[in-house]
Amino acid sequence: MENTMIYDDAYGISERAAVRKRRRNHHRHIVNRIRFTILLVAAILMITMAGGMMIGSYNAEGSSKTSYEMITVQYGDTLWEIAECYKPADKDIRDFMYEICDYNNISAGEIFQGQNLMIPVSQ
Repeated sequence: MENTMIYDDAYGISERAAVRKRRRNHHRHIVNRIRFTILLVAAILMITMAGGMMIGSYNAEGSSKTSYEMITVQYGDTLWEIAECYKPADKDIRDFMYEICDYNNISAGEIFQGQNLMIPVSQ
């Protein structure tokens, strides 16, 4: 019976062990390439979304500008009447009154003659 031995090469690795190591490294290399690709795509998507949000392209309100008109409350005016005069046709009057109160930091019953109110006007 012949004695067959696997001899180590100059680096102390047998030929069989070197083949196993190459197979393992090849598999890891593919996994790393896939992970790198996924990470790269995710980073590009995040940068694109962040940039879009910063310029307002994903903001629904960014498409219509809101400016404000200052009015002076007259004797007998109510917030409901003021809101009816200035509200857009597609907006509920209660929502519009809330916007007026919120912007002017008042409640609906706190208006008085001579008070200046900023009324949102869509353009």
